[in-house]
Order: sequence, then structure tokens, then C-alpha cells
Amino acid sequence: MFDADMKPFVLELNLARNKLTSLPDELGDLPNLRILQLDKNEFESIPACVSRLESLTYLGLHRNNLQDLPEQIGGLQNLKVLDLSANQLNALLMLSKVGCPW
Repeated sequence: MFDADMKPFVLELNLARNKLTSLPDELGDLPNLRILQLDKNEFESIPACVSRLESLTYLGLHRNNLQDLPEQIGGLQNLKVLDLSANQLNALLMLSKVGCPW
């Protein structure tokens, strides 16, 4: 997906409106990715590779088919904005379940 030499330079990635249902695991190897836009796709769950994006400050998942949040999302300590609007989440109380500091 990305040349190894370019991975440190990827700061923002917009994959919105692509009817995606999954992401390559390699996406989790972008050490400086701060903004990830996955809005208006067809995700039923947050891809596991997202939990490895430690520099992430913005995660857009607006208008997908999400029903719950994985516990690993709580490990994104730099995350400031998590847009989960227009999904099929069972309850927002899950944020406390996953240990989110926000």
C-alpha cells in the first residue's frame, strides 16, 4: 500500500465514500498518521489495524454500519475527535467500557 520510506510522511488519509468493508493490516503501520477519514463506507466494525495508529487525533467513521466499539479503541490516547454519527451503535455507554479518556 505504502512504500516503506514514505510511511513516516503520511499524516492524513481520506478513504471516505469508497464502499469499503475492510482495510489492509498494513495501514496500522503509519506511525505519524493523525487524521483518518473513513466516513460513508460500509464498515460493520472498526478495523483492528486502526488501534495501532498511536498518533491519531481524528477518526471519522460517520455513516457506516457500526454496531459496537472494540475495546482497543480506548488505547488511542491522542485521539481528540471520534465521529461515530449516523451509525447503528447499540449504546454510547460503551465508551466507558473501552476505557476512553475522552
